[in-house]
Amino acid sequence: MNEKNKRNGKLVQPGSRVNAQQYVPKTAGNSINIKGDVYVKGDIVGGNKTINNSTVINQAFEEIRQVIDELQDQDDKQEAQEIIKKLEMEAQKGEAADEKKVERWFNFLAGMSGDIWDILINTFSNPILGIGTVFQKIAAKAKESSKT
Repeated sequence: MNEKNKRNGKLVQPGSRVNAQQYVPKTAGNSINIKGDVYVKGDIVGGNKTINNSTVINQAFEEIRQVIDELQDQDDKQEAQEIIKKLEMEAQKGEAADEKKVERWFNFLAGMSGDIWDILINTFSNPILGIGTVFQKIAAKAKESSKT
């Protein structure tokens, strides 16, 4: 094992998994300095990063909220805002979300305007956003039914 495979006096086998905190001095601050080949499954973060599922879900619903805020009819707007809150609460449940509720609320919102329908489809279809498969399934179903 040569010197470049040592970190703080500990040997690191090429291709091995390590806890970066073992090898990065606490004085490193908010930066990451990596030399060589690195494979990461997940995030690499320099500094303090806190992300939880509710933050990601909240961001996913933000574009939907913006379009709803543009609705002219105040009663429709208020009802849609209430439904979005309910959908977000279901999204927080992940795989335990109630599919029938989500589908009912989805269809109600989608029927309000084409813009809302488009955003719902794009948001709920995107697995990267962390919204459960219940939402993805409903978006896929709506997308498929729109083709017929």
